[in-house]
Amino acid sequence: MKMRAVTDFACRAGWAGPGLRRSTGALAAAALLALVAPALAEDGPKEAPYTYRAEVVNVIDGDTIDVHLDLGFYVWIRYQRIHLYGIDAPEPGDAAGTAATEHLTSLIGGKTVILKSLRGEDPPDREGSFNNWLGLVWLDGKSINDAMVESGNAARTDTP
Repeated sequence: MKMRAVTDFACRAGWAGPGLRRSTGALAAAALLALVAPALAEDGPKEAPYTYRAEVVNVIDGDTIDVHLDLGFYVWIRYQRIHLYGIDAPEPGDAAGTAATEHLTSLIGGKTVILKSLRGEDPPDREGSFNNWLGLVWLDGKSINDAMVESGNAARTDTP
């Protein structure tokens, strides 16, 4: 329905006086501003949220995995190494490291997970992660990063 028809109907129905026709443009602008202003005031994301479906093909250790990333539209990245962001697990050379690797394998080995990459820039943002991509991993809505910490197989860290 065109704006003129709407204002004519409102006037005939007694919902508004004839002055509505003259102020339709101003009213429309005010209504649009009222709808858009809150969205303009909010801060948006600072980086794009890249979330993927991923097939875990190899568990390297308690905080590092290899995945096949499904980018959508039948496009895949094969054997991408991901470091689980915000956790640090012992290396597999000792008993604790072996236990962490086995626990992570039991959680997600060979399964399809949801992966959110936290940083997408090359070298500067990948320092400290052994040049791996950083990611948060979920299986059936449960954070695998948190599950590794809760199980005692990894410690929470502020560094990649």
